[in-house]
Amino acid sequence: MRQYLFFPLIFSVACQNTTAVTPPIPPQVSASMQPSANPAPSPSIQASSPPPIEPTPGYSISPPSTTPEPTPAQTPMMIPSYQPQPSVWPTNIQPQGPVQTPLPPAHPDTQNCSVSVNVKFEDYSHPLWSPNSQWLSFHKANHSFFYDGGTFCGEGGGYTLDNLSFLNLNTNEQVMYQPNVQSIEPIGWMNNNTFFFSQPNENGGYSYLHSFSPANETVEKDLSYALIPRIHAINQDNQRIALWGSDTPQKLNYAVVEYDASENVQSHWKKLRPFTRDSGLEALSWVKDELLISQLKGTDFSAKIFHINTQGELQMWWDQPVLAQPQSVLAMFPSPNGQHIALIMLKKTLNSKQSGVYDQQHLYLAELKQGQMHNLHRIMALERVGKTLSWSPDSQFLVLSEGTGESTEPLNESLWILKREDESLKSLLAAEPTKYPVYHTMPAWSPDGEWIAFVSNQTSDFEKDIQRRRDIFRIRPNGADLEQLTQSVYTQTTR
Repeated sequence: MRQYLFFPLIFSVACQNTTAVTPPIPPQVSASMQPSANPAPSPSIQASSPPPIEPTPGYSISPPSTTPEPTPAQTPMMIPSYQPQPSVWPTNIQPQGPVQTPLPPAHPDTQNCSVSVNVKFEDYSHPLWSPNSQWLSFHKANHSFFYDGGTFCGEGGGYTLDNLSFLNLNTNEQVMYQPNVQSIEPIGWMNNNTFFFSQPNENGGYSYLHSFSPANETVEKDLSYALIPRIHAINQDNQRIALWGSDTPQKLNYAVVEYDASENVQSHWKKLRPFTRDSGLEALSWVKDELLISQLKGTDFSAKIFHINTQGELQMWWDQPVLAQPQSVLAMFPSPNGQHIALIMLKKTLNSKQSGVYDQQHLYLAELKQGQMHNLHRIMALERVGKTLSWSPDSQFLVLSEGTGESTEPLNESLWILKREDESLKSLLAAEPTKYPVYHTMPAWSPDGEWIAFVSNQTSDFEKDIQRRRDIFRIRPNGADLEQLTQSVYTQTTR
């Protein structure tokens, strides 16, 4: 019997910083898009009263307050009628229907091991808005794969080149930052419309802090710290970025550090607190001008959150008691007004249909009073929340993705809007696949409150494409005016 083997190959690529301006993106979908002939209504969860509260040991739990709280000096956001909206795609992007049976991706050459397949495609992710809502940035990966002798019975390999795209929504001009390197990690925007990210150095060994201004296409890099790319938090109001890295090439002496993006400072860098490489640091987040650090605690895998105040003192902010099913804090999202916080916690759960475990990611909400967390409770209706969510500018709503299924990966992910006051849920955009998973993920609410950007693989050809590509879309908070902003390119050849 023949054994099926797959050997990934990594190709080294010369790294040269280049920038290019591509022609304006033509409009893809008009605002007057029509639904399909028989649109399937999106599921919704109605909640006239707050859902049951799952208490956290060590805390006194009370129902969410019904007393109106002050909001920022801006017009409160209103979502018209707050009713479930039908899933409306452009006429050339039809919903796929309800899930029947999850199937593996289609492979056209599974029976012919003499066929070689070459695949090249673009993949867009991580939409982030500039503070003035004029620019939308997103990560662009150019993938290239080959399968010599068939996708299942031959050798294969591939490489990926990461780029950044910046779309000016006023002019439709798209600016590209193309360093032709691997593993760019987006961080976020500062108030001067400068975008920060981490990027490997020329030999690909370490990642360092970079910034790019799409208005004048200038790139700056700082080689002071070798960074762990996925650990970062940005504070636009105070022009600071919290990062985790080492100031030595040997990656010793790890610490949580602060980068001050102000122009009039003598030194941009400040070491806040030592944190070793094996300390289990999970996430960073700013609560106004003070920093939260999520960390796993020892071998019991229960979570704790530290607090670094303005004097640089490290204090315990929240210590989760040891539970039967310990959880880790994957991400922390303070509300724009600083009065609430959303936590995404990961819990390993036994699969009910077969041996093994899968990840449940629960959403918790709490109030912030005098820098402390109160009334921490779980939103019971949500089981598999995506790792990224976004608050509305007035702190009244959250947009998030929710997956289904008991597999390692969700079978599909839909978009929901959670109303913070009564914790009711509204379906914003339902994933409706027939055979293959459909993902609507990484939602990002624009600072002006007008749009929600997100990532979706809905435009992939599920029957023919070996690899799934994703594009960037935007939609109104009330479910109207769905628009595709990127057009990923996919080619697949055989010989």
